[in-house]
Amino acid sequence: MPDVALALVDLESPLVVEAVRRACEDIGFLVITGHGVDRKLVAVVDSLSREFFDLPTEEKLGIETVSSSPTIRSTGRCGARASARPPALGGGRT
Repeated sequence: MPDVALALVDLESPLVVEAVRRACEDIGFLVITGHGVDRKLVAVVDSLSREFFDLPTEEKLGIETVSSSPTIRSTGRCGARASARPPALGGGRT
């Protein structure tokens, strides 16, 4: 499982941007450490995530997602592909 120490991540570095992109696209996720989020909350989110991903595919596809976050573009059905690419890491530069 990819493990990225947040305190050491320089999102201006093309090597870091590429490593994060590769982890997200090839593996589907990465683990960020050193962020200071309470371990109990991390454990709850991990448990809920595993519970979701253990669901049958058809059940996951039937779940509608909605996000009001300006940085997370996730509206529609789980598993549906977005038609537009998300903003690039590193201050929006591509």
